[in-house]
Amino acid sequence: MQHMQKRNCVIDIMRLVISVIIVFIHCPFPGAVGRYIIILGRVGVPFFLVLSGWFSYHPDQDTVIARTKKKMVDTVRLLCIFFAAYFLMNTITSFLLKRDAFAWVQSYCNLDTLVNLVLYNRAWFLGSTGYYPFLLLYVYIIFSFLVKTNTIRKAYYLIPVLLLYNVVCGEFTDIPWYHYGNFLFTGLPFFLLGHWLRANKTVLDKLSPIWLWLFLAGTISSFVEAHCFKSAYCHFGSILMAVSLFTACISSKLVWRQDLVSCFQRCSVYIFIVHCGLRDILKAFMQVTGLSCSPYVFPLLVLLASVLVSVVWDRIAVRMQKA
Repeated sequence: MQHMQKRNCVIDIMRLVISVIIVFIHCPFPGAVGRYIIILGRVGVPFFLVLSGWFSYHPDQDTVIARTKKKMVDTVRLLCIFFAAYFLMNTITSFLLKRDAFAWVQSYCNLDTLVNLVLYNRAWFLGSTGYYPFLLLYVYIIFSFLVKTNTIRKAYYLIPVLLLYNVVCGEFTDIPWYHYGNFLFTGLPFFLLGHWLRANKTVLDKLSPIWLWLFLAGTISSFVEAHCFKSAYCHFGSILMAVSLFTACISSKLVWRQDLVSCFQRCSVYIFIVHCGLRDILKAFMQVTGLSCSPYVFPLLVLLASVLVSVVWDRIAVRMQKA
């Protein structure tokens, strides 16, 4: 029997768990339950970015540049998938509500939308998560420049400055979140943090035995910050939680079959892409049919729909790849 390849499964399981939590951020439960999940869920984007920075490290400059180019191509491909998925889902929503099927396209074809997209990575026509691939693409472009100019180590000093600005703006000002939840004040510092951890693996070795304590400290800090100030895009506690969960995942020795783990990874991406569009479709369907459900049940319906669509999407994609 052919030996089945295995790999660390905790990273991709965590990706899937965080994608589920992100669903509950954009389709929250009512009351305190919803607020607590949102506070905890703020770890999601930082975790993904730290992970991207970690896997972008390599001691050879030419290898890094080649890998980064491939990552940029993959990110552009992800953007195309976002556009295609939301074109379909927005059109279905418009059809259910008996609106002009393409009116939503025209409403976003203006200078204001273009400026927000270019400067702040805002892309509301791609759902609440549509900014992320734009953010990631910008980060890879900046990272490629830093590598080519041998200034990546100097850029590490920007990490605390950019993160401090992010947290302070979120907790103490009324500045719109997208002014700091973008490629510069969120994407770049967390990406560089992951890269720095890979370049200084002894730090990770020291953090590994205490990751759970770091996570608990980050959780408590996030709740205290949200209570004393306000629920922000990123808390100091979110940074601690992201680093602690990342440390636990990277340090884990638990391995599963690679094909199964890869399925988790792909489905986490699909859930991340489709959940906002499916939320809007379900809302439109209920509005048209007069159906209703408990506000505690609706987020679960969105999650269920997202999982089903993701599994079907994955099966189709795998079969097309094998054909």
